[in-house]
Amino acid sequence: MAKKDIEPTEFKNLDDTYIGKLEAAAFVYMHDLKKAGFHVDDDIDKDPQDATKGFFFRHMGWLLAYKPQTWGSVNISDLMEDPVVRWQQKNYLIIFVLGGLGLPTFIAHIGWNDWQGGLVYAGFLRVFLSLQVVFFSGALMHADWAGEKTYSDKNSSVNMSFISILNNGEGNHNFHHTFPSDYRNGVQWYNIDLSKWMILLWCQLGLARNPVTVTGFEIERARRRQERRNRHGGTVEYVDEDHEDLSTLPVMQWTEYIEQANTGRCLVCINGVIHDISDFMGEHPGGRDLLHQVLADDGTSAFYNGSHDHSSHAKNVLAGMRIAVLEGSPPTNPRG
Repeated sequence: MAKKDIEPTEFKNLDDTYIGKLEAAAFVYMHDLKKAGFHVDDDIDKDPQDATKGFFFRHMGWLLAYKPQTWGSVNISDLMEDPVVRWQQKNYLIIFVLGGLGLPTFIAHIGWNDWQGGLVYAGFLRVFLSLQVVFFSGALMHADWAGEKTYSDKNSSVNMSFISILNNGEGNHNFHHTFPSDYRNGVQWYNIDLSKWMILLWCQLGLARNPVTVTGFEIERARRRQERRNRHGGTVEYVDEDHEDLSTLPVMQWTEYIEQANTGRCLVCINGVIHDISDFMGEHPGGRDLLHQVLADDGTSAFYNGSHDHSSHAKNVLAGMRIAVLEGSPPTNPRG
C-alpha cells in the first residue's frame, strides 16, 4: 500500500501496525519510508532495492549490504505526526517479541501443550517463510524477463498475475508503479487482489476512508500508450492530444508568474509552460514537500532530470494543469 493510497482512521492504522508486528514484516514507519524511497528513486543507487544490481541483490543482497545512509532522502513528516506510528517506532522490539513470537508460543502451550512447536513453527519458521515470499516476489516483479510492462516501461516493474496468490495481490506491479497513488493493484474484477478487498472492507467498517483511484480512462490510455511504444521499440514518447493546445493558452511574463504564485496559487513553470498544481499538491505520490521545492520556480530540471523518471501518465497529468505559456526564457537564477 502506497503512503497516499487511503486515508486511514486511527483504528485502521493501529490494526495495520499490530498485524505488521505479527508477521514481522517491515513496520509501518520503515515500510512507508522504504516504499516512498524506491518510488521516488526507482532503479538507481538511492533505491534501497535497486533492481539494476541484479535479482539476488533485490531479493537478499540489499539486506546483506544494508546501508540506509545511502538511500534517497524521503520526507516522512506526515508519518511522524501520527501518534500511532511514533508509538510503534518506539516500542517495535517489544511488540514483535510479544506479538510475533510470544503469542503463537502461548497459544500452542495453552491449546495442546507444545510451546516449543509454537515458537519454532508458528514463530520463527512463519516469520522466515513470510519474509522470503515478500523478498522473492519483490525481486521477481522487477526482473525484465519475468513479466509484462503493460502500463509503463519507465521503471523495472512488471506484471505477474500468478504471483498475486503468494503476496495478497501485488502481482500487477507495473500498474502499481505507474499509478502509485491508486490503492489497487488488480483493477479487473478477476484480478487476485486480497489487499484491495481488505481495504474496501475497512472502508465499509469505517476503519479507512477516501481510497484513491485512477479513472478507467487514464488506465486505458496508459495501456494503449505503452502498446504504441512497444510497437516502436520503446523509442517514441506519446503525450495525448486531448489537452488544451499550447497556442490557445495565454502568454505570461516571468514577473507576472511570480506575482500570481505569491498570491497563494501553487504554480510551477516546466519546459516554458506555467502549470497550476494546487489541486494536485495532496495527490503527488512523492509527497507535498517535493512540490513545494519547485513552486514559483523553473521546475523543468526537477521534472525531467531528477532521480525519478516520470511516466507518460505523469506527463499527461501535468499537461492537464497547463494555464499559460511563459514569454521568453526563465531567468538563469530564478531565485537568486
